[in-house]
Formats: sequence, C-alpha cells, structure tokens
Amino acid sequence: MNFKTMKQINTATGYERDVKRYTETAKETHCWTPVNGKTPCGLLAFYSANPKATTRGENANPPKDDYIFGKAASQLGYYHITTKEAYDILSSRVESNIVKKGIDYAVVSCLTCGIGGKGLQKELQKLKDIHGIVKARASAPLPQGIVGLRPEVQQDKSKRNRHYSDTGVWYFPDCYCAAGGGCGGGFGCGKHVTKFSIFYYCLSYITYSCLCPS
Repeated sequence: MNFKTMKQINTATGYERDVKRYTETAKETHCWTPVNGKTPCGLLAFYSANPKATTRGENANPPKDDYIFGKAASQLGYYHITTKEAYDILSSRVESNIVKKGIDYAVVSCLTCGIGGKGLQKELQKLKDIHGIVKARASAPLPQGIVGLRPEVQQDKSKRNRHYSDTGVWYFPDCYCAAGGGCGGGFGCGKHVTKFSIFYYCLSYITYSCLCPS
C-alpha cells in the first residue's frame, strides 16, 4: 500500500489500483453480521478460502475489499468487516506485525546505539494505535461507538474522524488492512510469529541494553 498515492500495489506483478480511503461499516446496522448471514448491503458475510495455488508465487486468496482473510471457528476464508470475527482475526494479524516491526526496530537501534530507527518507531506506534482500535472493536457488543482511541487522539477531532464519525459510525481506513499485512492470504500477511523470531527480538533487545545503556 502506497499511502502517498493511495494505491494498492501487487508486489508479485507490480500492478497498482486505486483504493478507497475508508469504508463506513456501521452506517446501516446496529448489530454484528452473523457469519452465515448477509451484510446490510446484501453481501455474504463469509467466503470460503480458495484452494492453495499450485503455481509458485501465485496467491490464490488475494486481498478482497471490505473483507479480512483468516480463520475463525474452524472456517478459513474472508470475513466481512461487519462481522466480529473479522476484527478478531485482524487484531491477531496486527499483533503479529507489531512483534515483527519491534524486531526490526530493536536491531536498528542496537546497530546504531539508539540513534537510528526513528521512522520504525513511528511505524510501530501507528501499528499499536491500530491494534488498540481493532482489539476494542472486537470486544464491542455492537459495531458502533468510539472505542480504542488513545486520549490524545480522541480529543483531536481531525485525528478522531479518521476512524469514527462524530456520531460513532465506524470507519475502516485502508491503513487497517495494511497493518494486517494486506488482509488477504499469502506472503507477509500477518502470520503468527515464530519462536525463533521472538528469541531474535529478545536477543536484539538485550544486546542493545548491554551495548548502549541509557
């Protein structure tokens, strides 16, 4: 996702397409969409995943507008963003990417004794902000109301309105999917972090603490 041009890029083909800045998820509904039901717009709440591609480099389950790819209740596929399951899945995916970004930040900070990594630190904070919102939405009894914002963001109307309307309608900015790895299946899509990655992160942090004490 290129946030300057607001285009989504297929890394395999280089193809670019325009994307919406956000989707309103709760404008016409005051309850979660059941997985076996339809959204207020008449779309299916869930689509099963396609069989794994047999061609190397091909993604059989690319990103799908207004859907999050993942597994919930033993069903792998696309969940619409008016379902609670979509936010549960997205929360897990963003959390995995937070750990990955934390590893990158720890390594850069270690190699530069804290001088570098400012850009990564900002990206990490953005991921944490998105995770806070998505996690709070997953726990909300209804898909409406302002939840999950840091106090300083909630008090700033311009920042708050990137995520919610003044009446509490949920927006779904494209950065949410970007934070979850694109929200389709395939490569780099917020998969669970391995034990080795966690070990590497911890080792990097310890090295930084030893070599560059505050």
